[in-house]
Amino acid sequence: MADLTPDIFRKVAAYLNELPAYVLVDLVHQIDRAMLTEDADPAQQMVRRSAADMLAAKGAWGPLVAEPQDLALSAIIPFRVDIETEVRHTGRIEAQYIRTIWRELLRDDTDDDTSLTHEVRRAARGIARDPTQLGDQLAELRKTLATRLAALQDRLSGHEPKSFAQIGGERAGENLADIVAISSLAEELDVFTAALDAEPALGERIDEAACTQLVEVLSGFGDDQIVYPLILLMNRLQAPGSLVYLLTHNRETDEPEKLGRGRFAVVGEVLLSELDVLACHARAMVGSWDVDALADKVHRFDDIAANFAAAVDLEHPSDWSRRLAASRAMIADALRDPVEQTPRLLRDGIRPGGAASVAPDPFDVERAIASAKLLNLVKPKRDELALNECVGRVCTAVEVFLDNAAKLLPEQARAADEATLTALKARFDALYRVSGVLFGEDYAAILRRSGEVAGLRVAAVDDSDAA
Repeated sequence: MADLTPDIFRKVAAYLNELPAYVLVDLVHQIDRAMLTEDADPAQQMVRRSAADMLAAKGAWGPLVAEPQDLALSAIIPFRVDIETEVRHTGRIEAQYIRTIWRELLRDDTDDDTSLTHEVRRAARGIARDPTQLGDQLAELRKTLATRLAALQDRLSGHEPKSFAQIGGERAGENLADIVAISSLAEELDVFTAALDAEPALGERIDEAACTQLVEVLSGFGDDQIVYPLILLMNRLQAPGSLVYLLTHNRETDEPEKLGRGRFAVVGEVLLSELDVLACHARAMVGSWDVDALADKVHRFDDIAANFAAAVDLEHPSDWSRRLAASRAMIADALRDPVEQTPRLLRDGIRPGGAASVAPDPFDVERAIASAKLLNLVKPKRDELALNECVGRVCTAVEVFLDNAAKLLPEQARAADEATLTALKARFDALYRVSGVLFGEDYAAILRRSGEVAGLRVAAVDDSDAA
């Protein structure tokens, strides 16, 4: 096979760019089907990736039709989680099992006109030719999938012992059961989503009026089905913790034991399982220092935990109080170490006490800014995150350090030669950016003026740091 040189990449991309969307669909689907049974070589992977990118550029429907698995199982996308929790939660489809289930679904499939492969490809072609048909095509495909998935579940569970090992074991079987349930409810869930879309306020938070309305809208779901629309609802709420008021609606009690016997007791399960998922995500994300992505998880955790604790009496031991405490401990343990590293990371990024002629490493500067963002994120939520003592101690150390740096760097600059001043400017710029994150624009502006008097003009004002 020829080497995949940049020139070959460009030629392939140019060729693919000339193809109509429905031909690109055929290409990515054929390669994806081959990848289910054998490893694709680098050339196939490159072609598939390039064709999928071309489809994605054609509209919002592009990424969906470029992934046969996602197109066929589109009903489960809102329920998918990209992390595995210690205890599996109903209604949360773990991404790592979807591919193995999809492979088993197509294990004996052929590429004739009645095959599932053909049905999925036909729907993708139809959408590529006329994107306005997306809804109709998905509805038809979901009906086909519901039947195929139920048959797969029957086949795997009809053995003694059950043969879920073919798709990854018992846990994969539990995921399959949820996929089957969601697929069989796809039409009802679409109707529920349409009802939510008709009421924009239901995308923000739940109040008493919304509870009354939701009780009616949810009346068509059985007790063993209601978890699925509740997860859909929670996922779209800007204040997901407000869902707890559906749990306590029209019930003159806040005792977990009594609330757990009501029609909407599953709300407690949905919210507590979300806290577990969010805590696991936070634990996995802290090492990347992607604070902006982590912030969404922390904000959601804080909102849910605070609202749940306010609405439900957790003073007495219960399963709910134990689970909330466990999730708080997990996210606190995940965040504690990087928060405690903040003073050291600020020293590495600003280096106020080092050799004046040495500029800080840009990597260390960016890590210092990320650590400041993390501290700023955690500080107002330290009660819910069980990090009160840790954050208080770190904040004191950081304030002392930055105050000293703000005095030391201008003093060094007044006695610096031109070569040393260049390094000091870089260090002062790092100090300015970190201070803006932690203390706001007004403090940063005062610091900037202090530096300018000593000849330390900052490089530029970066508004993105404080975001």
